[in-house]
Amino acid sequence: MGRELSAAEPVIFRETANPHGLATDRAVFERFARALTAAHLERAAELRERGHALPGAAAVLGALADAGVRQTVVSGNIRAVAEIKLQVFGLDTPILWELGAYREDHDVRADLVRLSLQRAQAVAESTVLIGDTPADIEGAHANGVPVIAVATGRSNEDALRHAGAEVVLPDPGCRTDGQARPQRCLTTCDVASVKRRSRAARRRRLLRGEKVRAAGPSCGRHGARR
Repeated sequence: MGRELSAAEPVIFRETANPHGLATDRAVFERFARALTAAHLERAAELRERGHALPGAAAVLGALADAGVRQTVVSGNIRAVAEIKLQVFGLDTPILWELGAYREDHDVRADLVRLSLQRAQAVAESTVLIGDTPADIEGAHANGVPVIAVATGRSNEDALRHAGAEVVLPDPGCRTDGQARPQRCLTTCDVASVKRRSRAARRRRLLRGEKVRAAGPSCGRHGARR
């Protein structure tokens, strides 16, 4: 559960290269992606020294895995870089990478969520996306996926609530603040509760005769699905 780029790496690559008259076709981006992966491998030790996993993140991933929740990544990083980042901080063990979606797949976040649903053969109402930006929430909701938002990035809790997240938490970990008062923490109960609320909302819309998204995989930050 770390921070990710708000824009796609291919987009950043194009915006950097175009002013210099450099080609930005798929083949060139793939060369860039290989170089980026090599740089992350070379500097993995430095990444480990300068960064850290969010408190409680490993425990949350482990608890979800123990509860039988399938977990993957929907990321603004290319897959190889996402794998390195999570491996460096010991967060990669429960991740089913083949079910995720990454920036070499699509530029648009909603398309990444849609592709991950397809790869996982998952139903949107039985899927939960865990993210930390309004863009994460928008991309999930575009596919009918509910969101648990954690205010660990640049967006505070108010911004995440305003963006429409079903649940907003200050942090994924079970910690205490400076006043030794327990903070709300992410648990498997949150995931189950959000799924139930999403399915109930869908049933209410059906009863009202409203048009709802198909229950099949119609079309990732971290996604959690049964």
